[in-house]
Amino acid sequence: MLIPTILTDDFDLLKKDLAFLKGKVDRVQIDIVDGRFADNKTIVVDQLMGLVDIEEDNLLFDLHLMVDDPVCHLEKSLPAATDFVIGQIEQMESEVEFCRQAREQGLRPGLALDLETPISRLKLQALDLCEQVLILGVRAGYSGQKFDPRSLEKIRKLAEWREKERWDFKIGVDGGLNKKTIPQCQRAGGEVFYVGGGIWKAKDPGKEIRELEKIVGDY
Repeated sequence: MLIPTILTDDFDLLKKDLAFLKGKVDRVQIDIVDGRFADNKTIVVDQLMGLVDIEEDNLLFDLHLMVDDPVCHLEKSLPAATDFVIGQIEQMESEVEFCRQAREQGLRPGLALDLETPISRLKLQALDLCEQVLILGVRAGYSGQKFDPRSLEKIRKLAEWREKERWDFKIGVDGGLNKKTIPQCQRAGGEVFYVGGGIWKAKDPGKEIRELEKIVGDY
């Protein structure tokens, strides 16, 4: 599955990009960076409640919470279109509590690992509850970075671990993805691919989405 991502501090640009994606994809990831976990700052969760008109377009949101204490953000009012909430485990006091609270609110929990974070940091109980583990191919916080091939080994190890323990979460990959790196991640075991700069910096973003979807679908 291919999912476009939006990382911006400009609410009007967010609305414009969401309008562009209408009818082209079923879901989009909105990145939330608070300036503390990563040295960058985007729109905040509270601003998303201004997207009421977008919710009527059947476009689902995956929220990637690159923030301090992601659990606290689950207590905020989130748009009805929110489906997945994916939090950075480096900022969690409890991965299990994050997944439990998300499920209690009818949301699908995901756990994200920054570039340098080993999969051994993942808690077994949390992996029983989460629906996706997101491997970052770059350092969290900025779009347009180059994919770090070290992430491929993490994806492979996670896929092997999942098979051994018979977990059913999906393996997502985010950061530096393009027509070359997506197939590499697929061969390693990746299944869900989040692409930002590779789409928005293309001459024809709509065409780029179609071509990337074909690559993902043809594997």
